[in-house]
This record gives sequence, C-alpha cells and structure tokens, in this order.
Amino acid sequence: MADFYRDLVAILREHGCKLVRQGKGSHEIWFSPVNERYVTVPMDRRHGGC
Repeated sequence: MADFYRDLVAILREHGCKLVRQGKGSHEIWFSPVNERYVTVPMDRRHGGC
C-alpha cells in the first residue's frame, strides 16, 4: 500500500495538486487546480489499490 500511496501522491503533485489538510481518520484532502475540486486520498491498507 505504501507504494500505491506514494505513487498516487507523486501523480497528484505532477498535476499541480496541493495537500490541503489531514482528513478524518487515515485520509488526506488534496485540491486539484485542474478541475477546482477536492480529492480524498486514503492512506491505509483497507482502502488500497492492490
């Protein structure tokens, strides 16, 4: 899961997204300037991409 999270954060940063704040539990809230929306990113295995 660490690789999934690390890769996703790298992609978000490449597209100009900014970390806004720590969300509830094990989530982060990011802002996308491309579509002007907020994105919730899970940081633990229960929500993994694998």
